[in-house]
Amino acid sequence: MKGQYNIQRAIATFNKRVEPLLVVFKQEVRNGLLVKNPEGRPFFTKEQCELINGQPFEEEDQDKLEDVMEISEEEMSFWNRVNISPYHMYKNADEYMFRYLPKDDLSSFESIT
Repeated sequence: MKGQYNIQRAIATFNKRVEPLLVVFKQEVRNGLLVKNPEGRPFFTKEQCELINGQPFEEEDQDKLEDVMEISEEEMSFWNRVNISPYHMYKNADEYMFRYLPKDDLSSFESIT
C-alpha cells in the first residue's frame, strides 16, 4: 500500500455507513458500538446483543401500521384491473388485522377471493 492511510477518516466513514443498521439493537448497544478509537471499544454479552424491533432512532423514522395498511388509489386501481379484491390477503390474517378492513368488506369477508 502506498501513501498515508487516514485511519480516523476510515473509521468515520465506516461508522456513518453502519449506523442505520444499529436500529436492530437495544439502546445501550447502539450507543456503544460505534467508536472512534478501536482500542476503547466495549464488549457486549449475548443477551445485550439480542435483536429487537419497534424501537426506531426517532419516532418519525418508523411507519405506523395504520399508514402501511391503508390502500392507496394506485393499489386500488391495480387490484381492480386484475379483478381481485384488494382485501384478499386478509383470508390468512389473524383477527387483529380485520380492523383494517372496511366495514362493508368485513361483512362479506367470506366472499373475498
